[in-house]
Amino acid sequence: TMRAPDLPLLEAIKTAQRLPRAIEAAGLRVVPLPLHPSLLAYAVVMPRTACAVEVWLAGRAMTSGAAGYVRSLEAELDREPADVIVADFAFVAAGLVAERRGVPFVSFYHSGLPFPVGGEHPFTNGAALSRAVDARVARVRKALGMPPARPGLLDRPCSPDLNLLATAPALEGRALEYGPTTRCVGPCVDGRVEDDASTFPFDRLRPEASKV
Repeated sequence: TMRAPDLPLLEAIKTAQRLPRAIEAAGLRVVPLPLHPSLLAYAVVMPRTACAVEVWLAGRAMTSGAAGYVRSLEAELDREPADVIVADFAFVAAGLVAERRGVPFVSFYHSGLPFPVGGEHPFTNGAALSRAVDARVARVRKALGMPPARPGLLDRPCSPDLNLLATAPALEGRALEYGPTTRCVGPCVDGRVEDDASTFPFDRLRPEASKV
């Protein structure tokens, strides 16, 4: 994880500030990683963009400094080996480390939105974004001496072991057929209340209607 500066800028930063404290409260050790300078620029620019531009910048941000993060994480694993690596899908370095070390990898997604349906990407220029991310990841893999990977990193759940989606199938409004390694676990938000899913009238949601 990365420690966020104490600046009341965005809700995302406030969440990032709470996260290390929550990890430590659970009895786990927080290991700060060196922040790649380009991410500071993306953090300033991205909140002021929208739609295709924001998504394009996010694709670049998720691969920035990945080789350095891989080396930092591997140095940490040399000090304290891990049985499993769990990371947000946008943190590309985690999956690379898991692959290099032969450690099971759990990838976490906010929803099923990143994946194409029927060959159609959900984002404007989604196919171009997918190719751009593949090209950037290919350069990282080459710098680390790793073999080329199958293209389409953004077009499928990226972990061969387990992918967790913070959503419910009824809220997606689209078929979630990602194979046996993908599970929907419900929304991941502060103040989440666990409840029997049967208490919500999912049967009353119209498949053709938009959901917010």
